[in-house]
Amino acid sequence: TATQVTLELAQGQARFDVARNEQRVFRVRSGEVTVEVLGTSFEVERDGARTRVAVLQGRVAVSFHEHHTELSAGEAGWFPREEWLPHEEWLPHEETPVKTPRPRAITRSWREPAEQGEFERAYELLAQTKKPVADDVEELMLAADTARLSGHAAAAVPYLRRVMNEHAQDSRASLAAFTLGGVLMQQLGQPREAEAAYARARSLSLNSSLAEDALARQVEAAHRAGDAALARSLAREYVAQYPSGRRVRAVRRFGELEP
Repeated sequence: TATQVTLELAQGQARFDVARNEQRVFRVRSGEVTVEVLGTSFEVERDGARTRVAVLQGRVAVSFHEHHTELSAGEAGWFPREEWLPHEEWLPHEETPVKTPRPRAITRSWREPAEQGEFERAYELLAQTKKPVADDVEELMLAADTARLSGHAAAAVPYLRRVMNEHAQDSRASLAAFTLGGVLMQQLGQPREAEAAYARARSLSLNSSLAEDALARQVEAAHRAGDAALARSLAREYVAQYPSGRRVRAVRRFGELEP
């Protein structure tokens, strides 16, 4: 409506870029967890009864029944938090066994602070552990978040590459490639490598919005790498595919196209 937009995430993962609008509330419902936008860019992943929220920019409000919290840029966590639930819901019963929130086999000591958004503490534990990160997309993505959001961008690269190269059939592989592009271009100053990562994100993506963003970022990366010909070619491709795209002005600028 004019005053509110509500989306239901049935399963899987989605990214939302929402401009702040004082006249309209934007909510994402994932099971019993509700994420309310306070003007931001964020990711939501639903895994059964649990929901992971990661904030890229701005803030979001997360609620579960009477419980509420806010996350700011760089923070992430799984909801509902354990302390939000009645104790009996987390203990197995003889008559009605309950499903654990995630496979115990891949649980590591660093995971708990990471899932609560305490990335600096989580990275300390991750760096100290002698056990390698499991070959599991969820764990690899969380390890990458732990590294990049604690200020250790280079350490995130191997985890993202593993998801991108070893789990290409997983729906999250395109997000891993897109995130890798951002780490390489914005945090490590490697635009040429970033351009390749964004190209891979496009080839892996089934999400038209992510594919559009990846192409726009690819143009910028080529420009920053000093490859004007490639930037111009990619910019023309973007304009042809997305003539009314939300990044068309930036694409024209980086591709040095006529207005």
